[in-house]
Amino acid sequence: KFILFSTLLAVWLGVKAQTETNISLGSGYAKQVFFSVQNGEVGEIDLNSWDLAFSTSGRGSVIRFNGAAGNSLYKYPKGNVDAWASVDTVGMDNWNDPLYDSDTSWSSTAFNQYTLNSMDLGWGIYNFITHLVNGDSIYLFQDVQGNMKKFYVDRLQGGTYYLVHANLDGSDSATAEISKTDYLTK
Repeated sequence: KFILFSTLLAVWLGVKAQTETNISLGSGYAKQVFFSVQNGEVGEIDLNSWDLAFSTSGRGSVIRFNGAAGNSLYKYPKGNVDAWASVDTVGMDNWNDPLYDSDTSWSSTAFNQYTLNSMDLGWGIYNFITHLVNGDSIYLFQDVQGNMKKFYVDRLQGGTYYLVHANLDGSDSATAEISKTDYLTK
C-alpha cells in the first residue's frame, strides 16, 4: 500500500508541476512563434515574411526554406553553378518533387537532401583546407503565384553567406551577403 500511495503521490505532484501555456499562431497559422522553455514566448513573425533562414552558430552552415508559406524549392538537375547562364525549366514536370525542410529535425533541410559525402552540405562543398563552403548547386524558387527565381549560395566564408539571385532569364541579377554576427540572437 505504501508503494502504491508513493507512486500516486509522485504522479500527482508531477502533474501539478506542469504549467500550461497558450500560444496563438493566428488565423490560418499566419504567424510563427518562437518559444523558450525558460522565458516563454520570445518573438513572433508573419509566416510569409521570410523565404530562407541561415544558421548563425559558429560552425553552422544549415540553410532552411519556408515551404510552409506555400512556396516551392527545386534543385536544378541539369548542371551545377557553371550552368547559371543557361538555366531553364524545360522538362520540369519530370524533375524530382519540390524540396522541403524536415519537420522533425532542424538540420535536415531542403538544401541537404542530396549529399554525396560528409563534406557535401547539399548546397555546397566544405573545403577542409580553406574552411570555406563553396556553393555548387543552383536552386529554383517558386512563390505561391507561380513566379520563379533562380539562386545559388556562392560560398560561406568568414561567417558570411554570399548569395546570387536573378530571374530565370538572368535579368535583375543581384548578390546578397548575410553575416552571422548581425543575427547572433536570432
